[in-house]
Amino acid sequence: MEQNLLQAAALIPAFNILLLEDLVPQALPTELKKFVERHFIEENDSPWLDLRVSEGVRHVVASSVEQGTAWTAGQQVSLLTKAARWVSENAVSRQTDVLGRARVFQAVRFLEEVSSLGAAVPQAAVSLIFAANSAGYGRQLAMEAGRAARHAGLSGLVYSVCQLEGDAPGNLGERDPSSDEGSDWMADLARVAAGGRLLLRGEIRECLNVLAIGQTSDEPEIRRRRRKLEVLAALRSGKLETARHELEEMEVDWCSTDEQADLLGHLWFWNGSFMRARMSFALATQYSREHGRHLELARGLRHLARVEEIIGTSNCQDVLEEARELNAALDSSIGMAQVESIDALVAARQGDSQRAHGLLQSSLERMQAHSAVDDVHELCVIGALACLRLDEPGKLLSWSTASHAGADSKRLSAVVLAFMGEAPQGLPMGQDSCEFASLGEARAAWRHVAGLR
Repeated sequence: MEQNLLQAAALIPAFNILLLEDLVPQALPTELKKFVERHFIEENDSPWLDLRVSEGVRHVVASSVEQGTAWTAGQQVSLLTKAARWVSENAVSRQTDVLGRARVFQAVRFLEEVSSLGAAVPQAAVSLIFAANSAGYGRQLAMEAGRAARHAGLSGLVYSVCQLEGDAPGNLGERDPSSDEGSDWMADLARVAAGGRLLLRGEIRECLNVLAIGQTSDEPEIRRRRRKLEVLAALRSGKLETARHELEEMEVDWCSTDEQADLLGHLWFWNGSFMRARMSFALATQYSREHGRHLELARGLRHLARVEEIIGTSNCQDVLEEARELNAALDSSIGMAQVESIDALVAARQGDSQRAHGLLQSSLERMQAHSAVDDVHELCVIGALACLRLDEPGKLLSWSTASHAGADSKRLSAVVLAFMGEAPQGLPMGQDSCEFASLGEARAAWRHVAGLR
């Protein structure tokens, strides 16, 4: 019995008694207890799968496999698959504190490793990947996946999902959704990641073309992510009323409360309804904070700080400093670029032209380094506001032409720039260009915060 326990434990990166019991169900509780007390069982630095076989003993067991004195390759893959299923089903915890988040993070890393050894990972892994990313582990997961797998298998999917905002290695190439034809949910998830990457670049039509390929698996988290991307595409192409109708449905089941509130915040922001935007972003940050969703909290804080700076609230600096701290902790390069743009508005309000333009340029370079075309278009509006605050109308034109790519995602910023007197060439203006709740009210609101009549 101990030989079976040893082979099972040595095959997986970490375990606890419950997992080991599932893998070797014939073992008695006394045999399990005796085994985990053996000298070659080490404590793992984890609050959940807290045990592992020492490295030396693992090598011995591996050697016995090569010599044909242990389980066959087929038996090993079967056990690894069983372990992947158990971890996927038991990783989700009601805890939203650091222990609960660390548990999900360890589960994703566990699944990556057993997948590389041949395990068939169940589609329940999808929600774990997104949960770990939301908990603030995206940067670490992307770095480890990028180094380890060069975009192969599950590690490649983890990289694709988690690398968008941070400075993860960019020399590994992009994942082709067709590379996962053997697994419906993997191909579906790869398309979601590809759609998110295209949307970041402002390639809205291309994103929708990817999403037009129907979902082949029944994984609900993928369905929700696809729906969110479709609404985001509508919002970023200027179809604000279309997006609002989707977001204000009685039962929105395709995104969480903080995601819904954050999207509504953007919608009201572009409409010039800054107080509504502020309320929506505040709700988003409250939910994210209460549920330990650090990635969404970092996003919500920088969005809230931006609108508070624009309307000049008294607590803007406190929100901005918290946004800076959390985005830096998550190593979100795009997040820090947005924080810099808010700093630029602060500097412009104070009349510090040199600092304002230096921060805007730094923000622009960060965004361009990540091909974040949509964020560049938003930055054009921030840059124009800064120029108007500094009474430097001659510099407005540079922001109206800062990015020529991604015409669909540029439409919103182009119309708002037109409100302030600087419209990029070659884009349709007027009411037919974007769906505002009220074109007149949006124009008046943006001109007011720009100090124009």
